[in-house]
Amino acid sequence: YRFGNNFIKSFVGVSYSKSDSYLKGNSFERVSGRGNFDINLTKNLKATLSTSLSRGLVYRVPQAWSGGLGLAQSNALPIFPIYKNQFPTNSCQYDSTGYYNLYANPVAQREYTDYRTREWRAINSLNISYLPSQNWTISVQGNYDYSLLGDYQLEQKQWTGTTNIAKAYEGKINNFSSFATAEYRMPFNNKNHDLRILGGVEYQNYNVKRRDFEIDSAVGQIYNVSEYRNMVEENSPYRDQEIWRFASTFAKVNYNLSNKYFAQLVFRRDGSSKFGRNKRFANFPSVGLGYIMSEEPWFNKNIVNYLKLKASWGRSGNSNIPYSEQWATFDYSVPGQVNNGLSYNGLPTSVQRKFANPNLSWEVATTTEGGFDIGLFNDRISAGVTYYYKLTTDALLRIALQASTGFEDLNYYSNVGKIENKGLEFEFTSRNITNKNFSWTTEFNIAFNKNKVLDVGTATPDALDGG
Repeated sequence: YRFGNNFIKSFVGVSYSKSDSYLKGNSFERVSGRGNFDINLTKNLKATLSTSLSRGLVYRVPQAWSGGLGLAQSNALPIFPIYKNQFPTNSCQYDSTGYYNLYANPVAQREYTDYRTREWRAINSLNISYLPSQNWTISVQGNYDYSLLGDYQLEQKQWTGTTNIAKAYEGKINNFSSFATAEYRMPFNNKNHDLRILGGVEYQNYNVKRRDFEIDSAVGQIYNVSEYRNMVEENSPYRDQEIWRFASTFAKVNYNLSNKYFAQLVFRRDGSSKFGRNKRFANFPSVGLGYIMSEEPWFNKNIVNYLKLKASWGRSGNSNIPYSEQWATFDYSVPGQVNNGLSYNGLPTSVQRKFANPNLSWEVATTTEGGFDIGLFNDRISAGVTYYYKLTTDALLRIALQASTGFEDLNYYSNVGKIENKGLEFEFTSRNITNKNFSWTTEFNIAFNKNKVLDVGTATPDALDGG
């Protein structure tokens, strides 16, 4: 539904979908709503709000190693009956009720177990842009992404052998991000010059919490019974599982001369809490140049109507590792109790499980590119060729300690790798037929890439896990 006026323009919509699988009992159901609002607060101040809420529900059935279809294709041979009453009445296997070979029977497993995955998700963003003058643009945006994801199981007493058991495994994700930018367009009397300067900051806070619980003598799925939900909220608080933050400042300068010469300079300073206190921040500059030769007055466009030369150099960082890799982890005993064999004469003890690496830092990729784009016969044929060379230093790789160290978790991340990637990429497009009623376009691309591991530090090849 759309409505609006000079002050506000909006869109509100709801949707519902359901799809079934080829497996009996397996389906997906989704309900969602979305709203977009553009608000003109003043002549120079505008706000844009976007919000959505959705609920997805998957009715799952066991597959592969967990049973179901995998069981039907392995242990449950087609010569076996499903129910005991399908045997001859004089057979020792005959019974008027019940399933034959209960735990190797995929039909029994489907009837006595109920597996579901449910997700609630809300995605929200608010952007405010302000134009204080003709040459200034200021923008601030905040985003909030919330997810509540749960795996739920209900196993009937015929399957458990005791009572109906309900289980739940829930995770809650809060992901907040924001950025603010200010752009200035330099005024020139000569319109052939276009210079724009942009600066900004960026921040992200990511948090994951999890919990699990189980209820005996259950009468339904945990999320459907209010009494169970109250018990869960009182007795099973969420535990922090993953918390990390990212912050950045950046600046960008774009220059354009006569729509022929282009230059871009970018500088970023990024910080991530996944690294040690003295290693969290790193600088990432880049530069790009372009020259459209075909815009020169002396250029003959009879055949080649477009020709652009381009080159760039830049550095980028990678922090895609688990948030806790910089720290050691420990197991603690409870005083006066035997806890995993850790207590000693009734006294509390602690045992280190994982190696700490406070010197973890950014993985840095330095990329150099050069190439050209060309258009022939009024762009009926266009092509591009690019050569790139990428050198990754301080690559984040998982290293395995020797078992004799005594750690239970022998794997840890370290900046030990140096990797080289280089190659040539080619793309081609031809517009063979273009008219009012019919068009025929051909596209082709091919790349020749070569990757090589140059160094793994002091680690031996069999100690690398690949990340």
